[in-house]
Amino acid sequence: MSNGTWRVNEDGDFVCIARVVNVAGALVTQATVASIALAVTQQSADDESAADATATPYTSAPVVASTIYDTAQTSPVLWPADEHPDGYNLLHVVPAAGVPVGGVYYNAEFTLTMTSGSVLQVAFRGIYAQPLLKS
Repeated sequence: MSNGTWRVNEDGDFVCIARVVNVAGALVTQATVASIALAVTQQSADDESAADATATPYTSAPVVASTIYDTAQTSPVLWPADEHPDGYNLLHVVPAAGVPVGGVYYNAEFTLTMTSGSVLQVAFRGIYAQPLLKS
């Protein structure tokens, strides 16, 4: 769901934000999402287009109630309404453990299991962890 490369800091938290809809085009809501799994994977090549992952430095089960919004949200900083009037309904802060190594690319993949039993994938690709300057 990303548009090109994201730059985040090695060993730094980062935010994943998206508008997630079901096959009918309606926003998913807390009542329609049974569970969420997150896996952050490190790509094997220093290339945002690399498809294979060599390591999974971080996994978690984000809490539905604090990750999914029942109504579309806008934020002047995260999701400006003038640029994206439809708003977002998924927001999750991935902790620093998700990007422990700088100078490589990562993917963050959310698996939403719906109360109906169907599964939706929300993928953020090309997350570049900018190396910190070491002393």
